[in-house]
Amino acid sequence: MRSGVEAYIGTFWEVSDSAATSFAAGVYTRLATGARLDTAVQESRKALYEANESDWANYILYGDGRFRLVVT
Repeated sequence: MRSGVEAYIGTFWEVSDSAATSFAAGVYTRLATGARLDTAVQESRKALYEANESDWANYILYGDGRFRLVVT
């Protein structure tokens, strides 16, 4: 972040492959449809929670969540 990165998605601990795949797919799908980064992360975490994935709380967004990949 000190080098100029506006946002970073990190984890608190090691994640399972299935949770990581689901989370990444959810974030990128939401970004591709115009969602803000903070919303994409929040909704992807919620989807993991609803799927009973124990890693749902593992993902955290640092920085500015207002980023949009696609402006709608």
